[in-house]
Amino acid sequence: MSSDQTYYLTIALINLVLAFAGTRIKNTEENTKSTQFLVGSFYVFAISWFLYFLELTLSIKILSAILSSMFIWGITVFSFKRCKVDTPWRLIICLFLTNIIAQSYFILNDNISGLLHTSSIFIPIAFSLCGYLFLKKKADRNPSDMVIVYSYFIMIAMIITRSILLEMSPEAFSITMAPTQIIWPVFSVISGIFFLLSFAEEAQKKLITESTTDTLTGLFNRRMFDEKFKRLLPSLSHGKHYGALLYIDLDGFKPVNDKYGHNIGDKVLVEFGSRLNASLRDEEVIARIGGDEFAILIKNTGQNQTTAYQCAYKLAQRVQNLMKEDIDIDGFKLQIDCSIGVHILTPDAKDAESEIKAADAAMYQAKKRMHYSIVFSENLSPYKYNLAKIGITETASDRQEIDNLLYSLLDKQIDIASGFPQLIQMVSSYFKDEVAASKKIHSNLSKKQRIDHIELLDSLQKINIKNNDYTMLKNLLSFIKQLESHNKKYKHNDNITI
Repeated sequence: MSSDQTYYLTIALINLVLAFAGTRIKNTEENTKSTQFLVGSFYVFAISWFLYFLELTLSIKILSAILSSMFIWGITVFSFKRCKVDTPWRLIICLFLTNIIAQSYFILNDNISGLLHTSSIFIPIAFSLCGYLFLKKKADRNPSDMVIVYSYFIMIAMIITRSILLEMSPEAFSITMAPTQIIWPVFSVISGIFFLLSFAEEAQKKLITESTTDTLTGLFNRRMFDEKFKRLLPSLSHGKHYGALLYIDLDGFKPVNDKYGHNIGDKVLVEFGSRLNASLRDEEVIARIGGDEFAILIKNTGQNQTTAYQCAYKLAQRVQNLMKEDIDIDGFKLQIDCSIGVHILTPDAKDAESEIKAADAAMYQAKKRMHYSIVFSENLSPYKYNLAKIGITETASDRQEIDNLLYSLLDKQIDIASGFPQLIQMVSSYFKDEVAASKKIHSNLSKKQRIDHIELLDSLQKINIKNNDYTMLKNLLSFIKQLESHNKKYKHNDNITI
């Protein structure tokens, strides 16, 4: 066996191995035909080189040239299929037939220069198409695809350069003869291996996506959200900044799902997820955590608690505003609201499970209230106070009326614009009744108590009812604590009900 025969046989075996490796690709349905063109191209290329291992006759040379052209244009068709672009069959077939006719003509006339120039025309056309497809048209391009693109363009440059040297500098061309013997083996190995790696990387990416993404909405799933949340907590401590966790539950989703069916219900979830995703900002992570529940994680809400609350509340309002526009699905116009539980993450937050439970509890509380509610986790205990049981027995009824009104305001059962003036009037009457009751039981209020009455009433009157819901809630809870503290401070041991 001569050295040339060994060379040809080696290249044939390399392409045969690559073709066999291509048959092991387990691919998705839409790309199955692309793998067939890939495998077929390497098989015919292996045969074209194996023919040179045999005794070279004119017919074998022509057959080998045809098979080599089938490899070039087969790879081109594969590239169209792989990049999910419609294959221009007429153009490809015309170019292929023109290519093999020109090659056959120059082989028959023993015109090596013409054969080389033919290759320098048709191979660059084919590889330029392939490179363009992988570079510009492939939607999910990966690193292996880029290696393939570079190999195409390098081959184009080398083939055209040799053709030019043949005409302009035959001496320089003769020098390139030996190095060019490794061009096609190297190209076969590089393109074959990275074609296969491209499929592997695509499958790996798909596997990662499926394990971290909700298949219905395309948002992160619970698993990925928990992972990102756990990673966030150390950064809060390190950066000394705050974050926020929002849990969202769709109001009215179950009746829609029951009435119109799961198909419509799924489309509602997809639409809500799409609206959330469209409003996504860099510092926010969105996930569907199950059913009709979603979560948003804000990585940085500022350096202090006030800024954190304002940022989280604005986001909660933004989310609710996303649902103001009706959802139009299959001719049905559906109105879906959402209740939101908010938990502020401090730099000291370390236990991911407890932080998530706090946000979940806030969402549950928001769900129990009227639809379209926003509840902060720190405000989950407004119902633990009971002013009616703290203070002089004679004014217990006044305090009970104040309690009832506060409950209604906090639960949004009474509009703040109409209920707040009533609260001021009730508190003012309560303080007057307390003075009268104290005189009746011969226990006149001290000067300090009267001053506290004035200060408490003044702090209540200063609350601006035009503030947002969160600020109003925070101010009301602050007033409740002040009033509760006042009653405990000045209670009379002989005439109180605890």
